[in-house]
Amino acid sequence: MLNLLISGDPEKWKSNTDTFEHDRCLTEYIMPELRTRFGSLGADEIAQLTELPTIFAYEQYNRKDALIGRIKRVTKRQQNVKIDYELTGERILFDVFLSLESLLDMGKWELNRTHWTVKNVDIADIEPYYDGKRGRQPTVFI
Repeated sequence: MLNLLISGDPEKWKSNTDTFEHDRCLTEYIMPELRTRFGSLGADEIAQLTELPTIFAYEQYNRKDALIGRIKRVTKRQQNVKIDYELTGERILFDVFLSLESLLDMGKWELNRTHWTVKNVDIADIEPYYDGKRGRQPTVFI
């Protein structure tokens, strides 16, 4: 399993902490059994969620690469859910990420809505698509 966070804000994944509205957290684009398992965001659920790898992506119109990292801490607040995270420096190029729609079990409109979901996908299936692991051809200058 992995967390998938999608934001329409092109500056979203720059500060290592951000917030999501409650109704955008684990409520949509998620299998019913995973919503039941994680949706309450209780202490046990948060502990499990912070163990999962995370893809931090942008809504499609931003045309920005998806980033890889982990959620470090989740704090339920009155107005929103605060998420502290760290990025690994790895990324999935935008066009490649679009091609992973089926592999990531994403709905047709999912990349057009800010939300946090959990996907029943093994991160090992996604790792070959990271930018640095695509087997780039070396550039030689003469």
